[in-house]
Amino acid sequence: EEVAALQASLDAGTIHVWSAMNERGSDHPLLGAVVEDTNKAALQATPKNITVAALGADGKFSSYSNYGASVAVTAPSSSGPGLPSITSTDRLTNGVGYDGIPGYPDYTNNFGGTSSSAPLVAGVLALAKEVQPALNARFAKHLLAISSDLVDPTDTTVTSDGGWRTNAAGIRFNQNYGFGLINADRLTSNAVLYSGVTPLESELITTTNVNASIPNNSPNGRVRTFQIASSKPLEEMVVNLNLTHPKSGDIQAYLTSPSGYRVRIWSLNPKEARNFNQAWRVSTNAFWGENPQGTWSLEVQDRAASNAGTWNSFTVRAYVGSLIAVPRDDAEYVSETAAFGPGERKSVKIRFKNTGNTAWATGDTILKADAATAAAWGVASTPLRTNTAPGGTAEFVFYATAPSSVGTYPWVWQVAKNTVAIGQPNPNPTKVVEGYSSDFVSQTGLKRNVKPGEKFTAYLTFANNGTLPWQKSDGVCLKSQWPLLNATWGASKIYFNTVVNPGQSFMVKVAATAPMTPGTYAFKWQLGTGGTAVFGEVNNTFNVNVVP
Repeated sequence: EEVAALQASLDAGTIHVWSAMNERGSDHPLLGAVVEDTNKAALQATPKNITVAALGADGKFSSYSNYGASVAVTAPSSSGPGLPSITSTDRLTNGVGYDGIPGYPDYTNNFGGTSSSAPLVAGVLALAKEVQPALNARFAKHLLAISSDLVDPTDTTVTSDGGWRTNAAGIRFNQNYGFGLINADRLTSNAVLYSGVTPLESELITTTNVNASIPNNSPNGRVRTFQIASSKPLEEMVVNLNLTHPKSGDIQAYLTSPSGYRVRIWSLNPKEARNFNQAWRVSTNAFWGENPQGTWSLEVQDRAASNAGTWNSFTVRAYVGSLIAVPRDDAEYVSETAAFGPGERKSVKIRFKNTGNTAWATGDTILKADAATAAAWGVASTPLRTNTAPGGTAEFVFYATAPSSVGTYPWVWQVAKNTVAIGQPNPNPTKVVEGYSSDFVSQTGLKRNVKPGEKFTAYLTFANNGTLPWQKSDGVCLKSQWPLLNATWGASKIYFNTVVNPGQSFMVKVAATAPMTPGTYAFKWQLGTGGTAVFGEVNNTFNVNVVP
């Protein structure tokens, strides 16, 4: 009756959290035998129930904590000698319950057992229920499967069933810990990302008669296979085993999924001496999320001598369902191809990854510039060209025209869906317009009056305020002006061997020879590159008189 009441409440959506029990290595007071496997306790093996194991302060399963395929999660509690227990309140009258030190009867630091770890899980699920009112029994187990922490990662004890293993759906499981150590922060954070779970569905493998002896004292058991048609993600697998055996502790049973993932669902225990002649329901969380479609195998072994038994029949029920994600739009910058010179118009490609759970469609998604970027580059937005599914990367292609001057300009782009910005913009909010530029600084050595053919030396200083270094190998030189490359002063180009980096100034020596014809001549110079290209400021106007 108790199991039926629990199952009815769970089916109604009520969250039930049960301790895994504290029977590891001790005799069960009711059954009179060692019952360490949670699948050998009807309440702990009930589908949808959340069975909680205990973790000691040393980061390993508590010495008393039961294990099994029906364990869902682990929480901290007491453990062996010398390890701290749980500190908690006990509001009972002094002398009743757990009393603390004298004068503080409402507190204790001596609480423990899975009777301590289970309430902790219940409290965390209450927090999750607060942020996600739709939380129910199935929803809670789904969240535990994706939110729990790996603990004791090197555990390979026999009771772990092979240590930490990952099933075909990517879910970790260990029979000492279930899905792992509960993580309140991650679980409550995940709770708001989902609105619930799909309606529960199940597929039943009706009673299958075996009526065969179990090979005695052999690792090679009796095997039967069955087919599951559903391809929807698994929640729990529930097996009813009908066996006849004088010593139930000799029996070990395994269930193997189509992926080849093999899980122990009934554990060997030499101390367990029950005469077994009944059907018993076991459940496992280890296949959570797997695609159940295909051939399954069920194996029953008798691993001890003297006593022989019979496998009468079995039934199987596969429960399937999955989380329903809350629609979430998100975007993550990936890369771009965009380098500009002053005034250059060219094609730009900017890529963003769809990191949400909804698709981007050509009719609702754009790449948008902020106001300053739009003003600087002459483009405000560009549409999505190809529908992009979650996890895919979209490439936005458009033309932009760089500002006419070398410098650093706003460059902020963000994906917008249905006019609402999503995700984060590109990480670098500025774009440098690459190129040569210069400021005129000073000039010395000039003469106002010279004789025809007279030689003199002038010094012109320019500052590199562009983004590129000035170097002879790139053709950077000082060029005569008015007109360009005139030979009025003897030379039309002056190269310099020093590399002038952005931010530096350089003084160019101009060895000039005055024209032979009397008159007034402008002494004008400007920096440039190959051919007739020039950049930056011209030196201050200075007219030189050539007089006889």
